[in-house]
Amino acid sequence: MGLTGKTTVLTNLVVDLIRSDLPMKVKVFDTDLENTASMDFFDARNENKNGFVYCEPIKSVKDLSEVIAFTEKDDKNVAFIDVAGLDSDITASAVAIADLLFIPFRMSSKDLKALGAFVDSINEAKENGATMESYLVPNFLYANSKPSKIKNQLSPLIESGFNYGTALKNRNSYIDSADFGKSVTEYGDIKAGAEIRPLVEVILERLK
Repeated sequence: MGLTGKTTVLTNLVVDLIRSDLPMKVKVFDTDLENTASMDFFDARNENKNGFVYCEPIKSVKDLSEVIAFTEKDDKNVAFIDVAGLDSDITASAVAIADLLFIPFRMSSKDLKALGAFVDSINEAKENGATMESYLVPNFLYANSKPSKIKNQLSPLIESGFNYGTALKNRNSYIDSADFGKSVTEYGDIKAGAEIRPLVEVILERLK
């Protein structure tokens, strides 16, 4: 699923996580080498001295061993993987080794169809022994969209074992803050920060 906000969600999660002051080392791995949005973000962040974060490219399925090695080296190490399209072998392999999946998507018929295909790949990975938790993140919602209504629309997936993560409105601050390598929280958008926070809490809870 392209242009759904995967990198936006990832970068905001990473920044708010490292700002939590928990003792951890965070590293980002980027598999989408045609659109290195996460690398660009963290380059901007580090150049602006907002806190250094390593971001490394993943060029093949074999390179995912670097992710595993990093997380196994220390139980306080946290790895994020910014994935590319669904038809990528690297994406499928990254999903299989993940502990948590955050799945942003648009509430359009085209994107919901793509979401269905992704759900199938997740279920297949679970049948093969994967144990990840998955969180749905409807994105680019209209200002008057009601999360309760969106959640109700997603009830079949929720009832099948997917978690409802958070709903993201179509806010300029997600784009504007990225130019400076900042999260929306740092940028000062309180409402956008509150949208991201439930996903941060999911990660923090697992790190306790």
